[in-house]
Amino acid sequence: MFARKKDLIKFFLVIFLIISLVSCGGDSNDDSSSSACAVIGLPTKIINGTACGENDRSPVVRVFTIVRDKGTGQTGAIYTCTATMLTADGGITAAHCFSYGDLLNQFQILGTAIGTGNPGSIQLYTVSSIKTMSMSFGPNGRVLNDLAVFRLRTPANVPTLPINLSSAKNVGDEVFVYGYGQTKITDDPSPNDLATDLLSGETSLINVTNELFFIGFSNKKDVNVCFGDSGGPLVHLGENGATGAIGVLSQGANSDCGVGDVNSYTNITTGERLSFIQKNLPGARYN
Repeated sequence: MFARKKDLIKFFLVIFLIISLVSCGGDSNDDSSSSACAVIGLPTKIINGTACGENDRSPVVRVFTIVRDKGTGQTGAIYTCTATMLTADGGITAAHCFSYGDLLNQFQILGTAIGTGNPGSIQLYTVSSIKTMSMSFGPNGRVLNDLAVFRLRTPANVPTLPINLSSAKNVGDEVFVYGYGQTKITDDPSPNDLATDLLSGETSLINVTNELFFIGFSNKKDVNVCFGDSGGPLVHLGENGATGAIGVLSQGANSDCGVGDVNSYTNITTGERLSFIQKNLPGARYN
């Protein structure tokens, strides 16, 4: 049975992590998780995952909501989601990352920024536009079309990731997951549970539909995605060696991200979702 919607969606953390604004520019160490870093060109937590080094060279980036506290007047950036750069000035994340909910009770929303780089030296790039697909609910309450495209005011100095269209995606295929989110199995997250580096892991597809890809967390030794990883990429290594994103993290089943969790990724390789990206990010690469 699925949990409540607010627990299902890998939404921004209930406990808000506010950092000072910087200038806006225009635990495990197993081989399988280390290879996930290499897939996107990084050296060696997703729960049970491995931290990737040299985050300033990562196409997987952070999404921050720029806010002003209604009570104190303090301006800051709240970490909300993970995203993927597909072009120098644009990328994709989950549409639900821009549904602010209770955040509006305390904060005035000033805008959105993409954060790149290593902890302590994160560079923020102002988002100039955001386009979201119209989400709906499919079988078993799973969200469909949970996809957003953003453009930056100035290009970010990071690599980009292509979308993998060249190979079939089947149940049992090896896939790689990435994010900056929660690293512990708990339904009461705190800022201390957030990843400081990009975390990655290797898992496999347990179901494939035209709209969604699914991964499961059946064993405490496996890797899993959680709160804050929303919008992060699902990466597939094709038979011809072509690496690319195939999905965007949308939704999970367990509020604590524990064993038995099943996560769905929006399938960006088919139908209206692919057309949406092609229309709004014409410079994206495909392999």
